[in-house]
Amino acid sequence: LLCLSIGCAAEAAVLESLKKLVRIPGMTTAAEEVPAGAKRPRVDSSRPVRTTVPLTKAKTVHFIRHAEATSNRAAFGLAKGTKERHEAYDDPRWFDARLSPQGLDQCKKLALETEGLQYDIVLVSPLTRALQTAELGLPDRGTPIVALECMRERCGTHPCDSRRPVEEVSSEF
Repeated sequence: LLCLSIGCAAEAAVLESLKKLVRIPGMTTAAEEVPAGAKRPRVDSSRPVRTTVPLTKAKTVHFIRHAEATSNRAAFGLAKGTKERHEAYDDPRWFDARLSPQGLDQCKKLALETEGLQYDIVLVSPLTRALQTAELGLPDRGTPIVALECMRERCGTHPCDSRRPVEEVSSEF
């Protein structure tokens, strides 16, 4: 399983979805009901998790951040929290930002680095920069690439964090 995501919020959403699919003793999901007055079981992260799943059948999840987008390049070198940085990201030219020339180069390097990696499916944000990273950065093996809304940046308020209509994106990818 290979996931291309753009932030920790998306990673958390994917992990929550995976918990629903893979039952690990002692772990619960947010969707499970907990009886009134009972505390939700917690997993002690300092101890290894014991599972009933043999390691030969365990799945590995890889998270890969999208390559550099044009919006990232526009804000490059501007201090976080400054008016200038906010204005750079707020530019309407970066609506559903595409990859920058450096991002395209990063995809070439990613393709070389992932050449021997085995994966069954690619889950990706429906934002153009993430789809481009998946298409250009992963060798074409006929592996399904699935764009999921839950993989999308959730806290972004800038044009680059907005996506084009599904029909438009689908026709390109």
